[in-house]
Amino acid sequence: MPYADRFDSPNSLTAEQAYLFRHALLREAAYELQPPGERARLHALAFEAAERAHGGEAPDPGEPVPGSTAIKPHPTDPIAFELAVHLRHADDDALRKRQRIYLHRAALHAERTHQNPLAVAAWSELAELLDGVSRAEALRRAGVTAHNSGNAMLAADFFSRAQKGFTAARHNKGEGVALIGLSYSLFELSRHGEAEQALQRAIELNRAADDRKSEGIALGALAGILLQTGRREQGVRVFEEALAIHRATGNRRDEGIVLGNLGVAYFQTGQQARCLDAFEQSLAAHRATGQRLSEGITLANLAYICHMEPRPELAGRLLHEALAIMRETGAKRWEGIVYGYLGTLHARSGRHADAEREFNRALVVHREVRNRRFEGANLCDLGLTQLALGRSSAADTWRQGAAILLAIGDRAELEEKSAAMRAACAKAGVRPFDG
Repeated sequence: MPYADRFDSPNSLTAEQAYLFRHALLREAAYELQPPGERARLHALAFEAAERAHGGEAPDPGEPVPGSTAIKPHPTDPIAFELAVHLRHADDDALRKRQRIYLHRAALHAERTHQNPLAVAAWSELAELLDGVSRAEALRRAGVTAHNSGNAMLAADFFSRAQKGFTAARHNKGEGVALIGLSYSLFELSRHGEAEQALQRAIELNRAADDRKSEGIALGALAGILLQTGRREQGVRVFEEALAIHRATGNRRDEGIVLGNLGVAYFQTGQQARCLDAFEQSLAAHRATGQRLSEGITLANLAYICHMEPRPELAGRLLHEALAIMRETGAKRWEGIVYGYLGTLHARSGRHADAEREFNRALVVHREVRNRRFEGANLCDLGLTQLALGRSSAADTWRQGAAILLAIGDRAELEEKSAAMRAACAKAGVRPFDG
């Protein structure tokens, strides 16, 4: 690109861009020149004007506690975080007491509208204004939204802090729920043993608190670990135990999640008829309860099953539908997984250039959210795609993926990728990459 077309120099800025740039600098300079007391007064005025313009004072949702229900929306909700910022800087104790109200409303609104980074910021800031069980619950909710946005490391930190807070408050139910969230993040960070231990402890706490709903959720999470670490028959049994609890407690939302996971488990254990029935029931439950992200995950998993059948046209349609939902809900981790599924679908259909493109898209996202398991798997897939395209980098790419799978201890996935590699190398008449 010619230098004159770049924005590396002030000389390259258009008149409009230069104005905007200087205007922002002038605004910041003018703000910093104000004495602290005057700044605080301006923030208070800005808060009062904005609140009045958006429907007046919003109701107090109370402090966050485990099991709290949704609140009725208010016209200030879309600007609630901005209002909280003004309140933070206002030197007025009466006004600053309302900062908690608007941070809480901002967090709930961001969750409803799938603005995960904003929800993380709001829950985290709210936690600093609270103590005891309410502080722990705000940290847990920050963990949930960090997890939904694909940041497993940040989520694990929030869940760990939440667990310690609930433990200190002797709140068994809250501690058990925090441990379930922590287990998901630990598993995504390839700390499988710790994830399983967290779930076993969560189940103990759930039973001690007679919290059947959370016990069912923990059992479903444990079944997922069993399935993904090669203990498939045991995983099916635990999934069915979790499903029975969800149905007994009327937990339709988590019933849908377990049914979708059971669909995968039934497929992997050769129970195809039960597999499709479970997926149909899962999608019906998600749509009835408005769980868009769970619906997208189930569609992606069903698409994977369809491409294995093989039913490539249906699989492709389902994957694009799932991808749209992942983008809508801000589910970055699952967006990367769906790109990988699309790559696999194209590779099986002989469309290797398309497969290479999708695998590369997937790897960008996997690295961004630190999804090591899928990064390793898709690197192996990309290596075989490069082999089909005659790329000299094929062997090195495959070995990078295999090294990741070995490092995280996913031997079942590594064995599957190794078998596929040997078959592809034999077909291409080249030496196996691990030979």
